Formats: sequence, C-alpha cells, structure tokens
Amino acid sequence: MADFLSFLKDYPDAVIIPVAKKECLLACGQELYKNKLPMLPESYIELLKSCNGIICNGGTIFGFHPTKADDLVSENLYAPLSGKLCLGRNDFDTLAWNPQNQKYEIIDNSDEEVLREYTSAELAVKHILKIENA
Repeated sequence: MADFLSFLKDYPDAVIIPVAKKECLLACGQELYKNKLPMLPESYIELLKSCNGIICNGGTIFGFHPTKADDLVSENLYAPLSGKLCLGRNDFDTLAWNPQNQKYEIIDNSDEEVLREYTSAELAVKHILKIENA
C-alpha cells in the first residue's frame, strides 16, 4: 500500500487527505460499533494510518471526517448496505467490505450486483479510483 500511496502523490488528479490520528481511528471504530455497523478490516485500517481518504478520477475512498462530507460513518448511515460496510464509490460502483466472506466487493450502483471481489484493500481501492498502472 505504501508504494501505491507514493505513486498517488504524483498522480495529477489525486487528492490524498492527510493521515488520520490514532484517536480519530478509535473514534471511527466506536461510531461504527455504536451504530451497529460492521467493523473496519485490518487492511483498511492500515490505509487510514497512511491517509484519511483519497479522491481521484471521480472516485472517493472514505476516511473518518465527523464534520465533513465523504465521512465513512455518515455514508453508511445515509445509504446502508445490508451487512456490509461502504468504503468508497465512483459514478458506477461502490466499494464495500463484506465481513461474512472477509472480502472487498465492487458493487454496481444501478442494480447492486457484486461485480468483483478482492482480498486486497489496495486492489479494491485501485478499482474504485480507476487506476490501473500503479
């Protein structure tokens, strides 16, 4: 993931939100628990330790921003995915964590069909951000 984030720093359309503080990550976990949402997977927590969200090529990877748009908890309260945790989206697809099968899923926004599954947070994030050669 570190190599991918280094690549993104020089990517023309990428905005990387500064790193989340440890307290912020703890608060995010508490908010997820309090609202009976699935917990963050370990590999996504590792991403949040390096950045608190990414915007690129029309896609957004959510971080924890309790007072701003694109907040991971708010997105999941506003548009919940049954038993899954929404981690990001672009115009066509949603990135979700499925705790049942322990996989990241790319879900079509129009019909909610699972298009692809990933075991790697990095590959799933690249898919949503439409980045192929990183």
